[in-house]
Amino acid sequence: MNCQRKECIDDNVEEDEPKQDICASFQEKLNLECNSNGDDNRKEEISQKKQHIRNLVWKELQDKNLVEDYPPSCFQKIPHFIHCKKAAHKASCLREFSTSQVIKINPSLAQMHLRFLSLINGKTLLVPNPSLDGEFFYLLNLEGEPIDKRTAHQSKSKAGAKKHGEHLLDDWSKVCHIDLYVVGSVAVSFDGTRLGKGMGYAELEWGILWELGKVTRNTTVITTVHEQQVLPESKLNKSLATNHDLPVDIIVTPRRIIPVRKPQPKSVVFSGIC
Repeated sequence: MNCQRKECIDDNVEEDEPKQDICASFQEKLNLECNSNGDDNRKEEISQKKQHIRNLVWKELQDKNLVEDYPPSCFQKIPHFIHCKKAAHKASCLREFSTSQVIKINPSLAQMHLRFLSLINGKTLLVPNPSLDGEFFYLLNLEGEPIDKRTAHQSKSKAGAKKHGEHLLDDWSKVCHIDLYVVGSVAVSFDGTRLGKGMGYAELEWGILWELGKVTRNTTVITTVHEQQVLPESKLNKSLATNHDLPVDIIVTPRRIIPVRKPQPKSVVFSGIC
């Protein structure tokens, strides 16, 4: 562990220090921006088109039995696609994975095996709380040393991350820059345009971490999906992306790795997250 990493681990915050709810603070900023945004018709049109694409992908995955048995339906969810473990293994072979120290991975079932692989490979892992209800992130393996498979297996689920991880809210002094940012997707295109399930969690998390200085334009964003979730640019492209939408740099399926040739810029424009 280098000196910079050691400095990040040095934590002398008093336990009695009052905490600020960063999620509520960030949301308040978003609300102020949203109230001043007058392009409601355009936003509604884009929103409807996005939802139409989500519904088509969910239906195709369900009808073709391309999702695991649990949960029974993939609608309104990040799909738990079949062979997601193969996609996780491919993602763990990426140079961006091997060189990373700190990885953020969404808490969905489809990315659970990648969380397991991250822990046994000695990565510090950040897992968001799915509901953002008072607990923002769970921090696992701060030491950055390989974890035994039994412990990693216990920690890879949403419940396991909550049980075994350190709960993070306003004090992020233990966390250095996030090297790799993994998101779940309902659909993604070859130009990096991504659709989540429509709740905006990934963008909200990115926005807060951006404000905290933990992610930047140089943070690599990847997603793991089924091949059927990868759409041609004729069906999904950046014309449907609003200013707040988080694009991806690399797409990983059970069959292949797809680097985005011209990655879209990553930033935060508050008025889009409305």
